[in-house]
Amino acid sequence: MNGQNVTANNTASLIRIPGYQIKGVLGRGGMATVYLAVQESLGRKVALKILDPNQAQGKQFSERFLREARIVSHLMHPNIVTVFDVGIHEGYHYLSMEYIAGQDLKEARATLTKKELIRIITDIARALDFAARKGYVHRDVKPENIMLHEDDGRVLLMDFGIARSYHTTHGLTRAGSALGTPYYMSPEQNKGLSADHRSDIYSLGVVFFHMLAGYVPYDADSAVAIGIKHITAAIPALSDELQIFQPIINTCLAKEADDRYQTAAELIEALNQISDADLASIEKKNAAFRGTGKDYHAETLISSGINSKNTG
Repeated sequence: MNGQNVTANNTASLIRIPGYQIKGVLGRGGMATVYLAVQESLGRKVALKILDPNQAQGKQFSERFLREARIVSHLMHPNIVTVFDVGIHEGYHYLSMEYIAGQDLKEARATLTKKELIRIITDIARALDFAARKGYVHRDVKPENIMLHEDDGRVLLMDFGIARSYHTTHGLTRAGSALGTPYYMSPEQNKGLSADHRSDIYSLGVVFFHMLAGYVPYDADSAVAIGIKHITAAIPALSDELQIFQPIINTCLAKEADDRYQTAAELIEALNQISDADLASIEKKNAAFRGTGKDYHAETLISSGINSKNTG
């Protein structure tokens, strides 16, 4: 979790989980709050995710939460945030995981070179390939779930909160439901259909497009309208100086899963084909544009006719 935005709190008013000293709030979402805590037995900082009790009612939910969280805790990979512990205390479902001091990808975007971005997308593809080989789909790949460790430079995929195995029919969601973040959800997710690892490849392709272009490929005034665009709208074109990436974007964002890269390893192979010379040329053009005193990002949005409310 992001280690730079801890909200100070009166710890006496915070939820208490045995074995952890809760220090403050790292972030809040629709289903859970993530706290900065210290695991007392080891004296280490952890990110403690506690689900909203209103979202975690019933014995079946508890059983599924514990079963799936324990399985996800076995996804030990250098590019996946490590889960340490999972449990229930006084009705609160909690997950203890590795604390990451750093920025998420959305926060870091403005300072990244194209070479650094490719390294990040490649590392997340490695994480997704590993999870897929274990039989798991993340289902919520987005910039906010990609962390850049400020100490060792690691790139980590976090929040497998709605992940599930595609080898089983039971999960935290019902068949026909659509979970994820609308801007990054695959066509099959938007249709409420079953999604396999190729859905994660689609979402990572959307992330890649967003980080390259500065805006998401599909935008609208509602989640439903965004979903319709993912299902029916043509894949947008990147600007001229970014055309070297367009074939990769086109394959990742194919409407049919069979037309995408069939594994994240195939995506990695495609990324590896982009040469340092090509990347240096792009950076040189960007630097020349900035030398004109114009805002490259704003000029791109204007020329593309893009609404800038979902950019950055």
